[in-house]
Amino acid sequence: MSKYFRLYPEVPEGLGSPRGAFLLRVETRPRAHPKHEFVATFGTTETDDGQPALLLDLCDTAEDPDGALDRVVDLVDEGHVNIAAAFEHSITDEARRLFGEGGVR
Repeated sequence: MSKYFRLYPEVPEGLGSPRGAFLLRVETRPRAHPKHEFVATFGTTETDDGQPALLLDLCDTAEDPDGALDRVVDLVDEGHVNIAAAFEHSITDEARRLFGEGGVR
């Protein structure tokens, strides 16, 4: 897992080797926009034919305290910046090579 991702659970050696699905959820405040709330969820399972399947879900929420509709576009843009940054910080260069030079497809 650490070959492709920087976000994953670390299991203490004393607990034994992980051998099943996991689900990790982290709530943070993005550095670029600390008034936003950010949730990263990462989990694994298997497909019907036994292949590994991964989910990386990144969610950004924000609210204008004044309720001004003219801030909606700014908040969406800030959220996109936060999600893009979180994705880049969550994967390794090895994972980027899988996606190719043009970025995520």
